[in-house]
Amino acid sequence: MQMNRKSSLGANRARNTNGDFERAFERFGARVSRRHISRKMERSIREFERRVSGIKPKIKKLSNGVSVIMERDTSVHDCAVLVVFRFGSRDENARTAGRTHLLEHLLFRGPVGQDLQRAGKSISAGMNADTLRECVSFSIIANRIFAREAAETVSLLVSTADFPQEHFDLEREVVLGEFGTYADDPCLYSEERLYDVMFNIPMSRSELGLKQVIRRSEREMMLRFYMTRFTADNAFITVAGNFNESEVVKALESSLLLRQNGLRFGRKSPKQFYGKRTALRPELDLAHISIGAHGGGYKDPLLDSFFALNILLGAGAYSWLYEKVRDEFGLCYSITSDYSYYSDCGLLDVYADPALPDAVQVFSIVVELLKKVAKGEIPESEYRDAINQLAFTYIEGQNDPYDRAVTIAECFLHTGRVETAIQKVEQSLSVKSSLIAKAAQVLLANRMSVSCVAPGKPGISYRDLETDRLQ
Repeated sequence: MQMNRKSSLGANRARNTNGDFERAFERFGARVSRRHISRKMERSIREFERRVSGIKPKIKKLSNGVSVIMERDTSVHDCAVLVVFRFGSRDENARTAGRTHLLEHLLFRGPVGQDLQRAGKSISAGMNADTLRECVSFSIIANRIFAREAAETVSLLVSTADFPQEHFDLEREVVLGEFGTYADDPCLYSEERLYDVMFNIPMSRSELGLKQVIRRSEREMMLRFYMTRFTADNAFITVAGNFNESEVVKALESSLLLRQNGLRFGRKSPKQFYGKRTALRPELDLAHISIGAHGGGYKDPLLDSFFALNILLGAGAYSWLYEKVRDEFGLCYSITSDYSYYSDCGLLDVYADPALPDAVQVFSIVVELLKKVAKGEIPESEYRDAINQLAFTYIEGQNDPYDRAVTIAECFLHTGRVETAIQKVEQSLSVKSSLIAKAAQVLLANRMSVSCVAPGKPGISYRDLETDRLQ
């Protein structure tokens, strides 16, 4: 009886495949047709515009001079508060490289930081901190009813540098351990090394800094470092989501106790290079390659075009690179792309993990696709899909207070002004296929750079890896 039941189920499934399935698939095809998707997209944008039409960021200055950019949206349940300092690893020199990241750890994981995080748990808040190349940020996300407490928590976190010697020693070892985490992960390692061949110091240096600097750092030294950098004139705050504006401002006014007259940082635009670098790992089975190309920074008028091109290549749900490299040729398991941007520069980074003999072919496919875009040989519908996806990222970002707080902070950090969510969506929808083609031309204007972590043993010559052909 069991076997007969299996046979009966199999027969029914075969009959459904021959009949109902085809009709269901036709109906599905009609629903995802480009015309139908386009109409849905237009309707979604109109609904979004109606929803956020009255939502505009406001700027308030605290008594200590810190700017607070607030955007209140009562349609969401949470609130995000982001405290940003206008310096990062890019503003360090050979004697201080790594101290910004270490200090972020000491503040966030110090005794006061741990007490505040425990308090944050009591209001169901999520907290985080990041050291990037151009800024340091401390964030908290909480339900709207705890917006005031969230603002107080993150303000007190950055206003107090109190770490006993035993805690300092412990956290310094934790930070030193991060170097091993990056070195052990061939994906992270290849991407970090890509900066080495594309930029000069300090832009090329990792946010982690230098091991020797962190080893030599002492508690008193880090306290002085805090006093000169974590100051009111180096800080600003973004608040997004659902909150009471007056309560949040009052909380920030009483809790953000930062000193004035911090160091100011004058940056030089980084020099841009191209090149290749290979590291050998005998324990690896696959190669891990990062392919880089120079693009524009935050103020570049083609920035949204670079974003749309990135979606076309490898950041979309079912991208060209995924179709070509993985599905058509089966060259690797993972292939993705990312566009990183800074105040005065940017780069496209394509990561893949092919077998070493296939690395050259993967590189060739990336270049081939970029050339097709640059020549305008891509169907207009493909461009429109990427532009729509870009617009949707801004629409969806409005639903996440943290994403919105970050978007506001990026704009204020790089330009000193704020943009509404509608402006971001309209800017993305104004991208044309010709602008995406121009972005591809910019990326191809210089030779590509390659960072490769490959299986091999010391003693194998560079030429034996054939990575000379990866350009």
